[in-house]
Amino acid sequence: MIKKLLKKHKTELFKEEIDYISNSKFSESYFYGLPKIHKSKEISNAISEQNSEYIELLTPNDLKFRPIVGGPSSVTQNLSHFIDIVLKPLCREVPSFIRDDLEFLNHLPKTVNPNSELITFDIVSLYTNIPHDLGITAVKYWLENTENVIENRLTKEFILASLKLILERNIFYFNGTYYHQKKGTAMDLRELINISKTQKIDETKIIETLKRELKISFNIVDEQQAVNSQELLINSSQDINNVRKSIISLWKRKLNERKQNFWNFLKSQNTVIIYETWLGKEMPVIPRKLRPKTIPGEHTDDINIRRENAIRNFEVEIKLLKNKANRYEHNYKK
Repeated sequence: MIKKLLKKHKTELFKEEIDYISNSKFSESYFYGLPKIHKSKEISNAISEQNSEYIELLTPNDLKFRPIVGGPSSVTQNLSHFIDIVLKPLCREVPSFIRDDLEFLNHLPKTVNPNSELITFDIVSLYTNIPHDLGITAVKYWLENTENVIENRLTKEFILASLKLILERNIFYFNGTYYHQKKGTAMDLRELINISKTQKIDETKIIETLKRELKISFNIVDEQQAVNSQELLINSSQDINNVRKSIISLWKRKLNERKQNFWNFLKSQNTVIIYETWLGKEMPVIPRKLRPKTIPGEHTDDINIRRENAIRNFEVEIKLLKNKANRYEHNYKK
């Protein structure tokens, strides 16, 4: 399936990318569970009542497991990693996306009302309950509604076909039997698809609110029209105010696009220099995000295969970073 896909879209890919996606060593995926010890009341009570350096609790009745399909060297792993790198820039286009703790702090207002309340929420079983068709639809939505974010050489058809293959062709082994995974998101893609899916739902809800409360068909043509529309939105519901903020934020980003391209060029170029230094060492230093994770009971041969694949992932990452740096340089110079 993968080689057929690559053959159909070979004019869009570099030779090294085709080789990376199709010729890597792979092993079967397998199913296992990680114990949720932090959610067991029996374990918590035993810890609070302990009078020694360790506790002995052999069979806690309320211990549950987090089901995991471990496929770090699966057939689709390298294709999944490649598509994840290609699509990552889309995350920045989603207004609700926050990269890390520091970015979250930057979003907080400098002055907070004394009566403000801090509220957190969690989506239950988000990664395991994403319908494949909805995940693909969400990514398609962002591909069609953004410009100059994804490399132009890669077509929407190739990206969506790759996503479909990755999401719908997960086979794993458990207790002597092979199973086809019908639900849940491949780990490399989960961040992007979850962000895309929730944001697409939010935007759909907001547009429906606009139509219902303002009795209009709302269609933004350009940034200037968006800014001129803010008077219409000012006295409406909170959902509509959120739309206004998103529109003005987009408008401001457009004004600073050249400066942002220059900064991204410098950042990408600097990262390439650092990564090439790490890769050139006698024992290559792999970035944490690409480093193979320890899996309980894994054979040494599988560990070595995953490390080889991680180094190849690293090489592809450097190549893609160079392409990004060139694209940013072209954008800020034009």
